[in-house]
Amino acid sequence: MNLKKTSVLPVFLLMASFSVFAKEVKLGNDLATYTLTCGKSITVNFTDLTDSNSGHTLIGLKNKQTGAVDLFLSRTPTSDRRQYEQYNRVIYDNLSKTYIGMADSPSIVWGAARDNGQTEETYRLALGSHVYICGKLEKLPDETANTLYGEADDESPSDGTNATYGQ
Repeated sequence: MNLKKTSVLPVFLLMASFSVFAKEVKLGNDLATYTLTCGKSITVNFTDLTDSNSGHTLIGLKNKQTGAVDLFLSRTPTSDRRQYEQYNRVIYDNLSKTYIGMADSPSIVWGAARDNGQTEETYRLALGSHVYICGKLEKLPDETANTLYGEADDESPSDGTNATYGQ
C-alpha cells in the first residue's frame, strides 16, 4: 500500500539527476564533451577541438568574480592520455572563427598521471600554487537528437501535465 508512494520518490530523484546532465555546455563555439569536478566544487568542462585548433583541448572554468565561463586552450596538441599540459586563456572570435589568446591571461595546468603504478589516471588542476585533485572523468551525453527533434524547455505545459499532440 505505501510501497507505491515510497517507490515513486527514488525514481523521481533518479530522473531529476539525469536531467541535470542533459543540458549542453557551450565552450565558445564548441560543445563540452567531458566534465569532472576538481577540489570540492571546481567544475572543469572540456572538449577536444577538430577545427583550426585540431588536436588541442579547450577547457571551460567558471570565473567566481564574473560568473562567466572562461576558456583555456592547451598550448600544444593534447595526447590521448591527457598528460599534464599548460593552458592559456582564450576568447572565441566570431569573425575569424578561431580562439585568440589573451595577452594578460593566467595560465593553468591540467591533466592526468598514473600515481604509484595505478591503472587509472588521476587528474589534477593547478591554479597558481594551489593544486586540486579531480574526480572521475564523465562523458556528457550527446544531445544532438533532442536538439533537433525534442521539445524546448519552455514548451512544456505550465500545469505540469503532458501535452497531447496530433489530435
